[in-house]
Amino acid sequence: MTAGVIGVKKFIYDLWGDTVNTASRMESHAESRSIQITSEVYEMIKNQFECKIRGLIEVRGKGAMTTYVLTGLKKEGETFEFLEKKYYAAKGQSN
Repeated sequence: MTAGVIGVKKFIYDLWGDTVNTASRMESHAESRSIQITSEVYEMIKNQFECKIRGLIEVRGKGAMTTYVLTGLKKEGETFEFLEKKYYAAKGQSN
């Protein structure tokens, strides 16, 4: 992913690249009122979040992709901020 300010007269901060395209495809192919994620994202969050497999979907420019639908937190009461700190601590990083 690349991020930056573009424009000459009117400056706009923008993001572009394959990651942004994939995220857009996940959103546009998702079922109504759901959060659809790739298998790569699923692997990163599977210990903290409940997900159900949606299966293979055909994604323009990517081909067939296995996707999952986020259904909730695994541990009640854990906020996203708590999980984020836990994630970075496990990686030996601070956020």
